[in-house]
Amino acid sequence: MAPPGVREPLERDAFELFDSNGDGRLSAEEILLGLALMHPVSGEDVDFLITLAGSDDDGLVSRKGFDRLRERAPAPFYGELLHTRFAARIDARSLRQWLAFRGLDFPRAQIVAFLRNINPTGRPVLPRPLYESFVRAYRAC
Repeated sequence: MAPPGVREPLERDAFELFDSNGDGRLSAEEILLGLALMHPVSGEDVDFLITLAGSDDDGLVSRKGFDRLRERAPAPFYGELLHTRFAARIDARSLRQWLAFRGLDFPRAQIVAFLRNINPTGRPVLPRPLYESFVRAYRAC
């Protein structure tokens, strides 16, 4: 349960969950990190999705563009969730190892910021219920 005044992930829209730096636009790295948490995806996949979704001149994706991207890259069914590859929770170390295994190199600080943004307590860890809430928020169109 979230502390008073902090919204659970499902009460926030997917754009807010992916926007780990809170600037109101999504970078390719923020999109890649969010999608990679749900299923295997490459940087090239994300670049292609961003092209299809449309981006600002600076390569950042607006909320409207992100909605188009979500229509083209739906989340997997719950039976295919990546979380099953982790223990009872996803922490920065295990996520970074998983991403490295997939050939994706993210700085630890960026992974920590991403996890803290999703977790209502601000901790850089996702217990299974929070992870499932994150996926449900992404799937809700």
